[in-house]
Amino acid sequence: MLEEGEKVPSLAESLEMTTVPVFIEVKVAGASEAVAARLAALPEDSPAKASTVISFHAEALEAIRRGDPGTPVSYLVGQVTEEEIRTALELGASGIGPGIDGLSLGAARVVREAGLRLNPWTVNSAARSTWPSPAASTRSPPTTRPGCGASSTCARDLRSGSWA
Repeated sequence: MLEEGEKVPSLAESLEMTTVPVFIEVKVAGASEAVAARLAALPEDSPAKASTVISFHAEALEAIRRGDPGTPVSYLVGQVTEEEIRTALELGASGIGPGIDGLSLGAARVVREAGLRLNPWTVNSAARSTWPSPAASTRSPPTTRPGCGASSTCARDLRSGSWA
């Protein structure tokens, strides 16, 4: 229960009411089999059927893929490294999710070249939430600097590697 008596919906309730695919984070590896079973039980025409399961736990994503090989998974990491990309590819992941503070344009380029979607986390400020998703484009960096859009000086500095 939240303040004022508002109930937090269960995963089953959330999947039932959503009209779009969602990200489902498995925070405890042992919960992955229950999540896989819940997704497998969804009707084929449910928008939630196309949801992506995300986790920092490779073993959780392996369990999801065993339970339903068609379920997209995205491997959450602190920052993109060769090892993390290799793990994501071995998992059959459709994406990799680095922490937004560990993201660089070079890393974004490597992720895209590996054929993975870029799903950074956590955008928890108003300034960051207004930036378009880097999964769609790496032309505009995730930033809290006002006015740092794709054509701005700071974006050009980031692309050239001159802005730390």
